[in-house]
This record gives sequence, structure tokens and C-alpha cells, in this order.
Amino acid sequence: MMNEIDLLKRRLDREKRSREAAEDIAEDRLREAYVANQQLLEVKEALHNSNVELEKSLKVKDQFLQTMSHELRTPLNGIMGMAELLSMTIVSGQEQKYLSMLKDCSASLLKMVSAILYYSELSSGQIKAVPTAVSLSHFQTELNTLLSVNESTAIHTDVSVQGDLPSLLYFDADLVKKALQPLIDNAFKFTTAGYVHLSVRGKTVAADLIELTFEVADTGIGIANPVIEELVDRFKQQDASSTREHGGIGLGLSLVKELLGIMNSHVAVKPNTPQGSIFYFSIQCAIKE
Repeated sequence: MMNEIDLLKRRLDREKRSREAAEDIAEDRLREAYVANQQLLEVKEALHNSNVELEKSLKVKDQFLQTMSHELRTPLNGIMGMAELLSMTIVSGQEQKYLSMLKDCSASLLKMVSAILYYSELSSGQIKAVPTAVSLSHFQTELNTLLSVNESTAIHTDVSVQGDLPSLLYFDADLVKKALQPLIDNAFKFTTAGYVHLSVRGKTVAADLIELTFEVADTGIGIANPVIEELVDRFKQQDASSTREHGGIGLGLSLVKELLGIMNSHVAVKPNTPQGSIFYFSIQCAIKE
């Protein structure tokens, strides 16, 4: 009888020691979890503070860009105005050449400053898509104007609207033109002879919805497939030689990307184009009766 009691006591002691050991382990794990949770909270707070500081610095950057862009445009406009007035006076042929170069350089610089300002406004979310009723025939005339600004005797230009489309559509025509402008500018910049064509084609996707695809094709130097995605990054161009030869700050396609993002679209390039390049994007438009 005593042996059974002793065995029972020993078993109870073992169970007690096992329970105490398990409780100690559980307490250690709980303590470790608490420490880990505190560290996680500290990291979370540090990330939050970093995000707050980053947002502040981005706002300061955007404000700086907007202020500087506005401040730079004022003297640039003055330089361009004075150059224009000076060109109307009696000047020699050589002086006229210098004035022409001055006006061209000033116009290019003003265009870059305006692009930086507009990109800053886009990045800060100040610009939204505002769809309105658009007459397709009138819009085609406006597209012709976009091409004619860069028109050259060595380059043939054409705007075509393909398909049986309604006379009125509902979209933000201003944003579309602003997205097309850098594509058209690049087409002329990298094309010395041949053509720059702008085509618009429509596809019905619902009873009251049409998808419009805008395509800018040229016979320029073309684009290497491996760098297509990189070109939409800010200040990125195809290669260093292009930057030196053709100029620009590489912001055009980044502007296109931001503008199309507002309209839930994106820019793309057709691969394996025999010559030149073809950039395109699509937007969805409501039909206006």
C-alpha cells in the first residue's frame, strides 16, 4: 500500500515539475512576444514618422518647383518679348540669325520650365479628369493643329479618324491633347524625313461606351525594345547620345504616364516596328446622343 502511495507522490511531483517548467516556458515566450510586439510598435511609429517627413519634403519640393517655374517663366517671357521686338528693328543678316537662335533657345527653355511646373501639379494631385461633350470633327481639327505646329517640308503629317464613330463623345479632350503633345513632339524630334501620323480609331465596348485608341507613328530613329518601360521614368531618355543630339529633359513620357493615369489608361509602344516607332494609348468614352 505504501509503495503505491510513494509512486503516486512521485508521479504527482513529476507532473508538478513538468507543469512548472511548461509555465516557465510559456512565461518566457509571452515575455519574448511582448518585447517583439513593442519593437514592432516602435518600428511602426518610426515608419509613420518617416512617411510624415517624406510627405512634408515632397510638399516642399512641389512648392519649390511650382514657385521656381513661375518665377523663371516671367523673365523668360521678357527675354522672348525683347528678342521679338529687336528682330523687328533694322538688323543685319548675321544679327537676325543670332536673334532667331535666341528666340528658339528661349522658347525651348520656356517649354521645359512649363513641363516641370505641369508635372509638379500632376504629382500633387491638383489636376483631375473632367469629361465633357466633344465634337469629334472639331476635335480632329484641333489634332491637326497639334501636328501643324511642328510641320516640316521634309516630314509628311496626317490625322485620320477610323471607324464609324458618333459625332459626339464624352471625355476630357484637354487632357488627351496634353498627353498627345509629348508623343507628337518626340516623333518630330527623332524624325528627319518621312512622316508623322496621328490616327484615332474607335471600338464599341458597350451600348453607351466606346474605346478610343490614339496612335502616333513616325519614321524616326525608332526605339530599342529593352528600354521601352524605362522611358516613362522621369528624366530618362533612350541613351546618352540621344540626350546630347536631341536635347530635352526626358520628362515628356513621364508626363504622358501621369496624364493617362488620371484617365485610367497607360502609354504603350508597338514592338518590332519595321521603322520608326508607334506609341499609343486608349481611353473609354461615353456616347452622347
